[in-house]
Amino acid sequence: MAPAGTPPCPPDMTDSVDTLTREDYEDHFGKFLSGCGNGKDLTTVTHDQMDVFFKIAVEFLRDKKRADPKHKRKIQQDLNRCERLMKASEKQLEKMDAAIQKSGEKGGQRTSALANWLTGEIRTWRERLDDTFSYDERVVAAARSCLAKLSRKGLVYEFTLDLELFVNHEFAHLTQKNRDLLIAAAMAAVQVFTQDDIRKDVVGRIPMKRYNAGAYYKKFYSEDGRCYPWIPTKKNQ
Repeated sequence: MAPAGTPPCPPDMTDSVDTLTREDYEDHFGKFLSGCGNGKDLTTVTHDQMDVFFKIAVEFLRDKKRADPKHKRKIQQDLNRCERLMKASEKQLEKMDAAIQKSGEKGGQRTSALANWLTGEIRTWRERLDDTFSYDERVVAAARSCLAKLSRKGLVYEFTLDLELFVNHEFAHLTQKNRDLLIAAAMAAVQVFTQDDIRKDVVGRIPMKRYNAGAYYKKFYSEDGRCYPWIPTKKNQ
């Protein structure tokens, strides 16, 4: 049994991203703060601020679900099918074009006229498909690149970056320790920490998580920056 003053560990929400409610999230968030015994020292989190905490959490859970090996395989299979469908479509249209031309050459005036019209329509369609497929191929390539980078550790870094910037933006008046407490509560509410972690000083681990997330940022975002949709009024770091 957890010692007194230990925040309760919320249930695993990895597979509950589509059913997780804001009320449940806020309940887990609040219980963690109360369990730490420091919740009263914090300025009350407003309804709008909790909305943003919840949106960041849901985004993290969705990415976490996609990072699961089973889901990654499904995404990879879907990308493979997409590529095969584009290639098969191009080949079939090419064969159809050739077959129609051949029929037009063997037929009479009416057949030839119909064949010429059909081949013109097919070629117009193929030009449109070339543009569409060119875009889709870039999308598939980008998806493969993102999928290759998708890992549980990387997702926690992304989650930390979102939380840190939001908390620093909205709660700049708090001490760093209390800002770390809010970050810990947001993480605990979606079970970033294990039960054993919760029994220990998880708030004391947040500075290292912020440091590691900063190193991750420098590695992947130092040149182009990173999009923070949760902070619309400030420039990205």
